[in-house]
Amino acid sequence: GDFSTYGRFSQAFMAFVVPLFLQALSFLISVQVPDVEGDRLANKRTLVAIFGRKAGFTAMLLGLAAATAYLVIASIAMPGMGYLKWAALASLPGLGVALYSYTRRNAPKETTVKLVKYNVICYVLSIILLDAIYAIALLCG
Repeated sequence: GDFSTYGRFSQAFMAFVVPLFLQALSFLISVQVPDVEGDRLANKRTLVAIFGRKAGFTAMLLGLAAATAYLVIASIAMPGMGYLKWAALASLPGLGVALYSYTRRNAPKETTVKLVKYNVICYVLSIILLDAIYAIALLCG
């Protein structure tokens, strides 16, 4: 909608597109974790089916860490875009849960399923917060 509204991509859109993509990628990987055995039996070639749960939790953590790092660096590099600091703060709970999940990546399947649920909840809350911050950024110019 940003391009169709303004005829160009706004600076706010450009600042948010990379971290939102990285968070979405982490989410897509997280929902693969509980299904690894079934995906292998069905010959599905998902990242987690090929490389395992440990790799899935590692990829989730790396994606969320990269998204948070991007927002922190962008907020420093573009001090006029103060909302990026809020976006970086909004990404911290998801990163924290991903880090905790990473430390428990060797746990049994039942535990990893619970960890994925927590990651999904944090992802949804983070996206809601980032969308709100993005909307405020657009409204404030």
